[in-house]
Amino acid sequence: MHGLTPEGMDVVEDSLMCINMLIYYGTPKGCQIAPEMWKLLPQIMYMVAGQDDDVDGGYGFEFLNLVSPCVQNYIAKDPKTLLLVGEGQSLTYLELVFKFIQRLLVVNSNGVHKLDGINAMKVLIALMENLPGMIDHALPNFIGMLLAELKHAQNTKGPQHYTLMVIQALCGCLFNNCTLALQIIEKEHQTVPFFTALLSFMPNFKREFEIRRILFGLTAIFRSPLDHIPPLIVQK
Repeated sequence: MHGLTPEGMDVVEDSLMCINMLIYYGTPKGCQIAPEMWKLLPQIMYMVAGQDDDVDGGYGFEFLNLVSPCVQNYIAKDPKTLLLVGEGQSLTYLELVFKFIQRLLVVNSNGVHKLDGINAMKVLIALMENLPGMIDHALPNFIGMLLAELKHAQNTKGPQHYTLMVIQALCGCLFNNCTLALQIIEKEHQTVPFFTALLSFMPNFKREFEIRRILFGLTAIFRSPLDHIPPLIVQK
């Protein structure tokens, strides 16, 4: 834990790399991450996200590029434990990850290139891909956050690479629970704006993983019963 504290900043890089390797290589498929390793996750996220009033993030924000893959591996390797409340915690790990993403987006709002937001989207996409149908209670908050980010990115003509990531994350929500995601988007009166953005940016998705995420979202719509899809989409 010392390597994740302000006093251990000289070894934080090595600490994060070790944690990441232990999670990725030390957790066989179908097994859970050791409880001792889960105890580190809140601190890992806190060192980057900081307190709610830390405008520039936590004391270790510069290590976000190492922390983001680490959090993604926690999600991918042990999604069921993510839904539990950890020892000494009052929130589930999922709720802590949500707050982590929120904090990254607050810091990201002040950035020019939106690279911090890219890391936030990667974590969010990992949630959607690894917990299909398991986080329905949290989906409205995630989608509401993403729709707000998409609207802001378009209104401010932000970097295209960030807008593309937000759209991919929304397609991840469709993959996670298509019926519920469409209902939430419709309730927010964002069906037309979202699908207009999706179609207009479609030619810009070039990489295999980008195309795969978009296809997963669209395929989820095609597989849904017609009466579960907003009438506007059915008509189009």
